[in-house]
Amino acid sequence: MNDSIRLIPQEALDEEARREARSFERIGVGNLIGQMAGALLALFVVLVVADSLPVRLMDPTWQLRFSGALIRNGLMPLLAIVMVPLAVVIDPSNGALARYRDRLRRWTIFVALGYVLLIPLQGYAVWKGVGQLRSAQAGQFNQATKQFTQLRQAIQSAESAADLQRRFQALGVPIQPQAGLNQPLPVLRKRLLDGVEGAENRLRNTLLGKPSADTVQALILQGARVALSALILAFAFAAGSQRRRSRVSLLEEWRQAWSQRARRRWNRHQANRLRH
Repeated sequence: MNDSIRLIPQEALDEEARREARSFERIGVGNLIGQMAGALLALFVVLVVADSLPVRLMDPTWQLRFSGALIRNGLMPLLAIVMVPLAVVIDPSNGALARYRDRLRRWTIFVALGYVLLIPLQGYAVWKGVGQLRSAQAGQFNQATKQFTQLRQAIQSAESAADLQRRFQALGVPIQPQAGLNQPLPVLRKRLLDGVEGAENRLRNTLLGKPSADTVQALILQGARVALSALILAFAFAAGSQRRRSRVSLLEEWRQAWSQRARRRWNRHQANRLRH
C-alpha cells in the first residue's frame, strides 16, 4: 500500500491539492456573490418601502415620491441580477445558485414591466399635481376673499378712527399709523377701501392665474427625468430577465418582435408599391 502511494509523483499530488484549493475558493466566492446579491435586493425593498410610507395611492405627490424612490435605488437590484449569474459562472457545480439565477430571471420580467408602467404614471402624477396646485390656489383666494369682505365691512361700519382701529385689531390686521388715523374719516375710509381693492386684485392675479412657470417647469422636468430613467432601467431589467422556456432574454424577444413587425410593414409597403 505504502509502495503504491510512493509511486505517485509529488508534482501530481501538488497539482491535485491546488485543484482542490481552487475548487473550494470558487465555491466560497460563488456563495459570497450570491449572498451579496440577496442583500442588495433586500436593501432595495427596505429603502423603497421606507421612502414610500405612508402609502397614498391616489395622491400625485406620493406617486412622484414612490417613482423617485424606485429610480434612485434601481441600480441595486440591477447589480444583483448581474451578480447571481456571475456567481453561477464562478461555481457551476452549485445547483442552488443555478436555481436562484433562474427564479431571479423570471421574476425580473415583472420588474421590467413595472418600470415601464412608471412612464404613464409619471404623466398622470404631473397632470394631477398641476391640477391640485390650481385648486390650492383657488382655496387660498377664497379664504383671503372672506378676510377682504370683513375688512370692507369694518371700514364702512366704523363711526370714527378709534372705532376703525378697534375693528382692525379684532380682525388681526396691523394697526394703521397714527398719522393716517388723524385724517378725516371719509378720506381715511376711501384710502383704506382703495388699498383693500388693490390688494385683492393683486392676490387674484397671483392665485387665480396659471401656476407659476417655475413650479410647472419643475414638475415637468422631474416627471421627464423619472420617465426617461424608468425607460432605461426597464430595458436593463429586460436584458437580465428570461421566460421559463425561452432561450433568450426578454429584451431580445422584444427586439425580435420589433424586427418582425418592421419586416412585415416593409413587405406590405413593397407589395403596395408593386400593385400601383
